[in-house]
Amino acid sequence: MLLAEHPFEAGVEGNGVPEKEEIANIALETELLATPVEELAKTALEKGNFKRGKAVFYESAAACFACHDPPRGAARLGPDLATAKTELSHSQLIESLLYPSTLIDKDFAQVKVLTEDGDMKTGIRISENENEIVLRNLVEPEPTKIAKDDIEALKEMKLSLMPENLVRQLKTRQEFDDLMKYIIEVRKK
Repeated sequence: MLLAEHPFEAGVEGNGVPEKEEIANIALETELLATPVEELAKTALEKGNFKRGKAVFYESAAACFACHDPPRGAARLGPDLATAKTELSHSQLIESLLYPSTLIDKDFAQVKVLTEDGDMKTGIRISENENEIVLRNLVEPEPTKIAKDDIEALKEMKLSLMPENLVRQLKTRQEFDDLMKYIIEVRKK
């Protein structure tokens, strides 16, 4: 469901990510958005469970693993949380989940490229030099190389690849606390 709704993945079928149960827990999202992120972080650290959080990361309808630890052969569309070098505070990590487009990791920001012949390419910039830009996306398994001379326009997108309302895919507040404990602490392991 999430992959189908996100504009970046339009047209993708059979991407190796198993379909999960569809959940729309708006009440949980409303509760979380009404709670200060510092309080959410404190509660997650006190009441969350790392092992259960890992299960939520890999097995819940939120499908966090699909972008952050994708199956072999699938494109990584989000940072590897276990190896990410980040100075984000616990509260900022929670904000990143609740408001994904507020702070986008530069290495995972989408760009749109309009070519001289009118083709529109969207993806994550994986390299760029004076001659070409190389993009990665789900639609095309191989990176797309675009010569700089062929680019009419390039625009950095302000929409995160991580979908809004992702916490709606969680069943309970405990799942949120467990997931956040895992996300916060996996960097220390």
